[in-house]
Amino acid sequence: MAEFSGPFDGSAISSELDWSRMARRWGLDGAHCLQASDISLKVSGSGTDTVLMNVGNAFVNGFYYNSDTPRALAVPPNAGGTARIDLVVLRASMSANSVTAVYKTGGTTPPALTQDEGGVWEIPLAQCTVAASSSVVTAANVIDRRYLTGRPVIPSIPGARPPSIKNQLLVEDGKLYIGDGAAWNW
Repeated sequence: MAEFSGPFDGSAISSELDWSRMARRWGLDGAHCLQASDISLKVSGSGTDTVLMNVGNAFVNGFYYNSDTPRALAVPPNAGGTARIDLVVLRASMSANSVTAVYKTGGTTPPALTQDEGGVWEIPLAQCTVAASSSVVTAANVIDRRYLTGRPVIPSIPGARPPSIKNQLLVEDGKLYIGDGAAWNW
């Protein structure tokens, strides 16, 4: 395909790849968060053979993901003689037509992310260390690796600003403001 534009009547999006390429312009890969302390899709160790992913939503390669209930992900046993470094990822799969949370085992280093534009695309949520001969992940063994994404910068007209949103950026007359939840600060 030499040129593409759409969607227009008679020129609908013809593939998931067309959709992905278009939708990636709306939002970057990552968990939707307003600030770094937000716990959207944050993973925690439970001290058992599962890790817990918090509720939240994200974009993964132009596809939307939402989990409205916490998810427990099973930690496969580490039969090796050294600690294993794993990842919790969000995986967009064109063949499965879905985005899912996946526990991905590694080795002495974390597993590589798969990022094939037309196939499987993964983004990290957490890095987990599993001790030798164990399947337990404690809170201390989880490192937050989420990509964070949020709203774009809001353009504004003097005298017509929307209410302040904490950590939101606003541009007005060439000046950049940041919201603190009560006011816009230059």
